[in-house]
Amino acid sequence: MFERFTEKSIRVITHSQQEAKNLNHSKLYPEHLLLGIVAEKSGIASRFLKAAGISHENLKTNIGNLLLQDQDLTEKTDAFYFSNAVKKIFTEAWDRAKQLKTNYISPEHLFLALVKDGETQSACILKNYDIDIDRIISTVTKIVEKKTDYQTHPEGLTKAPKHCSLSSISEESELTELMNKAIEETHGKNIEAIGTEQIIQAFLKDQNSAVAKILNGEGITSEKFQELLDQRQSRMEEYYNEYILTPKLFGAVNSAYEIAKELGSASLKPEHVLLGILKEKNSLSYNILKDMGVNLRNLEDSITQPIEKLKPITLTIIRLAKEEARRLGHKV
Repeated sequence: MFERFTEKSIRVITHSQQEAKNLNHSKLYPEHLLLGIVAEKSGIASRFLKAAGISHENLKTNIGNLLLQDQDLTEKTDAFYFSNAVKKIFTEAWDRAKQLKTNYISPEHLFLALVKDGETQSACILKNYDIDIDRIISTVTKIVEKKTDYQTHPEGLTKAPKHCSLSSISEESELTELMNKAIEETHGKNIEAIGTEQIIQAFLKDQNSAVAKILNGEGITSEKFQELLDQRQSRMEEYYNEYILTPKLFGAVNSAYEIAKELGSASLKPEHVLLGILKEKNSLSYNILKDMGVNLRNLEDSITQPIEKLKPITLTIIRLAKEEARRLGHKV
């Protein structure tokens, strides 16, 4: 489940656990999640609640008193568990995310699960502050729906829209810069569409970037890649039909979104795109890297290991378990 959580959602859970410990509670309950959402100040729901006059300290006092009245939570222990109610919230948040056509759980999905239909205990707590909880639920839902409009095309379309480009599906400045470099690689070469080979060339063009250093470390240089690329007589390895992005690159970007979530990232980064290209077997770049004698598994590890060091250990364990299951042919 946790591989579906964004970085902000993981921080919400971390905040929630700390709040529960500060209150000497040995289990995590939905009310702690509500505190965690408020503590994660960058979230949409948090900003709405703050604008409605709900302070973190006041909410913490009320929740602490409520839980002490309703539950026997005074035993402090080194062990820390998710209550069944919280597990249910996680499931409902995932259901809500899927309803809104997203493949990850954000703090807003957790919030919508917590105040479902405005009748949960968390919703009742918020109503005590004399706020229009139904209006907040409606507004948060609309904002989440608007933010995820861009995801309608990677899910199940057999043809990519002609305007599809890396810059059109990501607001990351690094990816916009990468796309511009890839476009430069097509100038004067009678190339009508950006393919995986232009992305690899763009990676190698910026010698100071983290991705370029990883590629160079595996013996992948711009000169060697270009030499083997020049030996190709056609770009048919990149095509099913003609698109601005070749279908292989389009598939790689779709894979990159899934990889980003598995690695605990809330946004798509260049490293995820490179991992997506490595997943797109028999693409032009994939075959060139094989011709160069690159150990693709080592390359993948070189990319993921620095990322793993920065993410919660829980997500790392889950990702490795899923990877092992795939290798064994098990469903995940």
